[in-house]
Amino acid sequence: MKNSNLRTGRCFVGALLIFTLAVSACGDEGSSASPLSVKMLYTYTGKGDRSYNDLAYEGLFRAMQAVTFEKLEMVPADHDQAGEILSSWLAAEASAPDLIIVISSSYADIMTRRDWDLNGHRMLYLDYSAPPRDGLSSVTYRTFAPSFIGGVSAARVSVTGTCSALGGMPDPVVDEFIEGFRQGVEHLSGDFLGPFYLADDESGFSQSGPARELALELREESGVDVIFPVAGGSGLGVIEAAKETDQTLFALGVDVDQSYLGPGVIIGSVVKRIDRIILETITEAAAGRFSPGHQVLGMDTGDTEFVVNSQFAAALGDICADYREAALAAETAYLGSGS
Repeated sequence: MKNSNLRTGRCFVGALLIFTLAVSACGDEGSSASPLSVKMLYTYTGKGDRSYNDLAYEGLFRAMQAVTFEKLEMVPADHDQAGEILSSWLAAEASAPDLIIVISSSYADIMTRRDWDLNGHRMLYLDYSAPPRDGLSSVTYRTFAPSFIGGVSAARVSVTGTCSALGGMPDPVVDEFIEGFRQGVEHLSGDFLGPFYLADDESGFSQSGPARELALELREESGVDVIFPVAGGSGLGVIEAAKETDQTLFALGVDVDQSYLGPGVIIGSVVKRIDRIILETITEAAAGRFSPGHQVLGMDTGDTEFVVNSQFAAALGDICADYREAALAAETAYLGSGS
């Protein structure tokens, strides 16, 4: 395989995209109490990635339809700026009530340096098991099982029998998706090549061009005809490659149902419903309730799932039900191994 300027490493690049202050129009306008203040820190790629950030915004938007609150949304240009934003938010005197939402595990080191001191604020931290602290709620998602079903689906649809996965960066969150997919492919006796990573840092989540080139390279030189991109906005490059190549190439969506981006090439999507916990936490906080602690959500709780593209329904049948037990058993074994 020729050099594609990729290395086994990490992900993301970004720019300061959003700085919005607004008040939702819904709620009890007769109340004299100060409205809830919600601050949202996105990953570096920001809204418009048609994946993780957009799903987070969906939760925020749905909350805006339900309750009154002020909102501030920020996208950092890089990791240092993320630290500056979080530090400034936490250094300010806590207003009552307020809620900071952080949706990237890659910011955990910033909070660790602070010893997770919230300075009286409340925080919802997604995709990381944060230590117990007053005012801190954290959530992690088990994505292995739906990714396993995605792998089985890929192996069933594949013509060459060879599938692969592309990650934005090596990271436990990314790697759980990929390992579930690999085991699903191999469960149906398919071959798995890779995984491949776009970068050693967060820039790998915003490299759609290199992702497209790698996808075409894998198809032309290695016979890979199904690729699972776990790479945020970079995954759009894989989908474009699948749509433009003269050879058969399929992809899987991630985080949200991305079937609409490539109806004839996206077999299905591994969905992680972070919008639900954002909606729930905001509406609860607006009502004066907040539950600190850690939650682990997955396919068994209805918070992760594999969504089959309707155009592949005939080929896949009731694959989610058929392989649910095997997927959950493999997930239990994977998590029990300490991976």
